[in-house]
Amino acid sequence: RDLFFIGLMIPNTLSRLLGEGAFSSGFLPIFSRMSSAGEDDRLNELTSVILNVVCLVSTGLCLIVWLSVPCIYKIFFFLEPRDKSLYPLAIFITRWMVPCMIFIALCAIGMAYLNSRRRFFVPAMASSILNLCLIIFPISASFIPDSDDLTILHSLAIGVFAGGIIQFLVYLITMLKAGFRYTGIIIKKLQELIEGFKRMIPSMIGMSILEINIVIDKILAWLLPVGGISALYYSGHLFNLPLALIGYSVSVASFPEMSTRKGGELSKKVIESKEIIIFGTIPAIAGLISAGGWIIRGLFFGGRFGQWDLQATYLCLLFFSMGIYFHSLYKLLIITFFSIDDTVTPFKISIAGIIINLILNLVLMQVLSFTGLALSTTITGGINVFTAELILKKRGIIISNRETRKFLLKNILISLLMGLVVFGFGYFLDLLIIGLTILKLFVIIPFGILVHYILLRLMGLEQGLEFYKRILSKSGLNL
Repeated sequence: RDLFFIGLMIPNTLSRLLGEGAFSSGFLPIFSRMSSAGEDDRLNELTSVILNVVCLVSTGLCLIVWLSVPCIYKIFFFLEPRDKSLYPLAIFITRWMVPCMIFIALCAIGMAYLNSRRRFFVPAMASSILNLCLIIFPISASFIPDSDDLTILHSLAIGVFAGGIIQFLVYLITMLKAGFRYTGIIIKKLQELIEGFKRMIPSMIGMSILEINIVIDKILAWLLPVGGISALYYSGHLFNLPLALIGYSVSVASFPEMSTRKGGELSKKVIESKEIIIFGTIPAIAGLISAGGWIIRGLFFGGRFGQWDLQATYLCLLFFSMGIYFHSLYKLLIITFFSIDDTVTPFKISIAGIIINLILNLVLMQVLSFTGLALSTTITGGINVFTAELILKKRGIIISNRETRKFLLKNILISLLMGLVVFGFGYFLDLLIIGLTILKLFVIIPFGILVHYILLRLMGLEQGLEFYKRILSKSGLNL
């Protein structure tokens, strides 16, 4: 399992740095400006050019990585010797997954285009396609006669490749429905293209600091007992779910409006977005900590995933989940810097954060093994938020006021109570029903949401109740 996750890390990290971290954040402000001005033809022309450039750059990088895979694994096996017979297998599965980075990088441009068009659903949900392929392909492979662990591992690698293609096709279809028309221009020197590339490098580091830190965690985990990389991977997937659904989505959806505001109006929008992040992430933290054991058992337990894996994954999830609020808020603060045309400051903060995370990793891994790597990532997230808020405050952009702080404290209290009730309820279900963990999840999660809503009413937190009303009204339901 560790080999597969290391193999997946290589193309996944490069695609996030090149695509989601660099191109999407570099060109989103320009796309939003053109879309707001009604310049659809120029927007389509620029998007076509950028798609061409991204395709060429990512293909070239993909080829370099594909050829370099043996050297990369020689370094890993030199740092921490493992079974040498796994070396050819590691190369094979990684080379199958590397081309996926081309499609994910192209999806990043689709994300920027759709967000500029106020289409947020597909960008928020499209990443789940890859996860679905990682589930469907190995399950399908298990029905092949005489299939073994090697067959499953191959199917996972092919699933990553297929997931990238399907994800890109979903983006392309949605872009065409939103008005995109490919102009067929190969390369054309446009002022906006140069402007976007100037933003790209600092944006790449600023937007992708969490991914970079998690990559550092996994590389260091290779030096620790076998299974640490897998635990970080499984817990990272659960940790990333609320980040994607709440933190990242709020930041991306807020950016087009933030980029048109200045001074007090900008502060007002930032505070409004921060309150949404508080409302979504604080209960998510409490939920993952209190119900994480049942979630991991229900989704992953069985086969080669045993009791040790469950405990290791839960400990990583415990430390990772504590940072959900910090990482979500930091994305919003980076977007705030971008909205005032400052990509350098978040770049500097993020570089400092990477260095701090590395130092904390080297210290905490000696005490807490691979779980210390997850804790250091959370601590670094908190330091980044504190630094970014301090700088923005000095520039006259208010990130929080008295009402926001009260809202945060009340949400923490409510979420703590919710977590205790959910944990007790889950323990009661275990006593009442043996096994059937997946079915328990379908009971525990809705129960937790219901408890959260009841506590909001009892505490009289109208802002939280208003958020529930918005969510239900958009779903066609009334509260």
